[in-house]
Amino acid sequence: MSSKSNKKNLLDSIVDYTPEKDTLQSFSNRADHAINSVIHLLESIEDEFNQTDAEDLKKRLFLSIKNRDYKKFQKGLENIALDEKRNKGN
Repeated sequence: MSSKSNKKNLLDSIVDYTPEKDTLQSFSNRADHAINSVIHLLESIEDEFNQTDAEDLKKRLFLSIKNRDYKKFQKGLENIALDEKRNKGN
């Protein structure tokens, strides 16, 4: 193979390059990280909270994701903190 042929093949490769595979791989990687993070968060919720609070927080987590609004989940954590504070005062 001549040097000209190598340059042409390299140039053709650059010109014909489509970032679609990289984009798909990037989305795949991001989804993998996000899903694993949510799985770990769910496990932490189940370990740290009683069953009632854990179920409420998991429901709020999924609603927050669905509605793209973190405030639902945050409000659940605030409610638990308030309940704990009230219970310590009694």
